[in-house]
Amino acid sequence: MIEQKERKIYIKELLWDILVNWKLVIVLALIFALLLGALSFLRSDSSAAGQKGSYDKSDYTEHELYNIDKAIANYTRLAYYEEYNSKSELVNVNMAELKMVSLQYYIKSAYTYNYTNSNENDYTPSLVAIYQNYFSKGEFANDVMNGANISMELEYFNELLTADVVRDTYTISVDMIIPAKYDADVIREVMKKAIDKKASTLQNIGEHSLVVVNDTINKTVDEELAQQNFTFKHELANFHNYYNETINAMSEKERQFFVYLLKNEYDFTGEQIKMATKDFPESYDDEENANAKKVNLKYVILGAFLGLFLAAVYVIVKGILSSRLQCSEDMNNVYDLRVLGNIDWKISKGRTDGITKFLLKGKYGNMARLSYEEQVSIIVNNIKLACKAKDTSKIALVTGVPKDLNDALINDVIASLKEQGIEAVMAGRIVYDKVEFDKVLELGTVAVLEKIGISRYDDIAAQLELLKCNKVDVTGAIVVR
Repeated sequence: MIEQKERKIYIKELLWDILVNWKLVIVLALIFALLLGALSFLRSDSSAAGQKGSYDKSDYTEHELYNIDKAIANYTRLAYYEEYNSKSELVNVNMAELKMVSLQYYIKSAYTYNYTNSNENDYTPSLVAIYQNYFSKGEFANDVMNGANISMELEYFNELLTADVVRDTYTISVDMIIPAKYDADVIREVMKKAIDKKASTLQNIGEHSLVVVNDTINKTVDEELAQQNFTFKHELANFHNYYNETINAMSEKERQFFVYLLKNEYDFTGEQIKMATKDFPESYDDEENANAKKVNLKYVILGAFLGLFLAAVYVIVKGILSSRLQCSEDMNNVYDLRVLGNIDWKISKGRTDGITKFLLKGKYGNMARLSYEEQVSIIVNNIKLACKAKDTSKIALVTGVPKDLNDALINDVIASLKEQGIEAVMAGRIVYDKVEFDKVLELGTVAVLEKIGISRYDDIAAQLELLKCNKVDVTGAIVVR
């Protein structure tokens, strides 16, 4: 019986097998990344819900609740001042570039008292009252903002505007601080047009005109305003210090409950909550992210690596436990057969994508870089030398997998041998076909033709055992990869 040695496992071959099976590796990595990503997506909702319902004031001491209430009070004031600071043009005005528009009018009424005829009441005080309401109720401010295309909340615009209507003297005084980013001349014209338009609409109440007393734009240094803004900035800095001192003195447990209360019991925006937690040693998501379903990137990466690992394990286990021929070296290591040559059919003729061809060339080394014709030529020359040594010009090609070998490949080898004066015959599966085996007995010399991943080790052994028992010379093996 033919001696069949144990296979040698080449770590390098296994690593190349993993790379050659790159499609399987990528598919499994994507599948497990999606699976674990979906799992994290489903768990995030339940985790957020569980976290949201896990806070109870009874779990905290009076001292802890005092610290939390103190932090909320400090932050409420800080948030108010920060919002005011971000929106108010007055507290951020550049004092070096401060301009002020000043307008002053005298209300000249056409009313006269007639001693001879019945008289109506003097409408002039009513006009003064209407003008006073026009300036004090925000109508004038809205007219100016719309006319000058100023985007600002009314309360912050009114900080820049001062209007006074004196009933006794029938005078109107309007002063407006103009921040540097606005055109003072444009705003002055808008203010004048708004006042003139209002005057025209009041003529039906009583005929009158507005006499311009003052119309100027002045660069001014308002020391009172400068001191007011300095005080505000100083107080804002103090509120930041008070708040930071408060949260730094709190435990992580207290800070967690504090953030929970900000999110769920107060009307703070997501940006305000971010500001409240930006200096915390722990990280807190905003309310929208904390309560929303989301995919955890760590799970996705873990799933991808798990898929890569399982794909590698599958390829390695398959290579170790496989009953099929794994590499051409096994023909020599297991059966003591000389390898006459390799034909890299997948690389040369097969329909293989570019990446796989590149990896196969790396796996098989320099021989894979030979052309198909060069590989066939090497095999033919080796068979010619073997036949010359045995003093024969006839040889049979036997295989256990005739249906899995390409006819063009077999015909090319037989034709090339014929050109060298060697008669070659394809005998097929001699173990199961007596007619084919008789061909081999008639020729007396054979070369074994097997295919990696297809030919079975047991079939090769049975084939070689049959040839040995019938004293048929085996010159070596041709391996199709």
